[in-house]
Amino acid sequence: MSFIAGYLLGMSEVHEPGSIRITENGTYETQSCWNSVTAAVPDRYDEGYAAGRASVALDGISITANGTYLPSSYALDGFDSVSVSVPDRYDEGYAAGRASVDIGAKSIASNGTYHAAGDGLDGYDPVTVNVSDRYDEGYADGYEDGQAECCGGYTFPQGTDYDDIAALCAEDNITDETLGLTIIQVREESGRDKIMRFYAVDANGTEYAIFREVSASKVFLSSEIRVTDSTDGTVELSYKWTWAHDPAQIYTSSRTLTRAFLIGYGSS
Repeated sequence: MSFIAGYLLGMSEVHEPGSIRITENGTYETQSCWNSVTAAVPDRYDEGYAAGRASVALDGISITANGTYLPSSYALDGFDSVSVSVPDRYDEGYAAGRASVDIGAKSIASNGTYHAAGDGLDGYDPVTVNVSDRYDEGYADGYEDGQAECCGGYTFPQGTDYDDIAALCAEDNITDETLGLTIIQVREESGRDKIMRFYAVDANGTEYAIFREVSASKVFLSSEIRVTDSTDGTVELSYKWTWAHDPAQIYTSSRTLTRAFLIGYGSS
């Protein structure tokens, strides 16, 4: 059949369109056709929600101790409310921890290293230190050694005049213990420079300059110094030296100076 013939045949048939009202889900067939379809299927979400909720066992739980809690242990599907009230046990832990540590007092009377374990303890609380000051012992030992080294180890008798001591020890470092000053003479080098230096130093290590000469061409050999007038701090010094390029000839340089910090030096 040709297309035109088929089309004319279809047009000649009578079709009566109808309508349908659908109120529930399903599959609907027709022998003809519908020119209107009305759907009024109710929304049953609330029914499903209520049925689903009714099928689940929920309940609240109150927790007062740390741990793991499973709904199945309570014949439940879940917890709809959880109330937690676990007490803060810091104080208990602190007390237990402190009680487990053995701490004792320690009194220390001499220098050394102290370990708590040596006293059967975990720590010390408190520690009392009372180590005696041994300055006097050190001073006495130092003085004795210094006396042995001074002036060939000779100790001057009590009452010996300063002039006699200075004449004998003019090449040594001499200390006036009353004034607390030591006169020092030293030969030093700094790079190519040679230095001849006289100075005094007190018990605190503070230096007081008396005289200093620096030369790159001289070689300093020896020196002497003595306070000649303690009322005004007059000091006489001398030192021997030679030219670096001509060591055969030895020269002596002398100075007389007044230094206020030497007033009283050697007077007692």
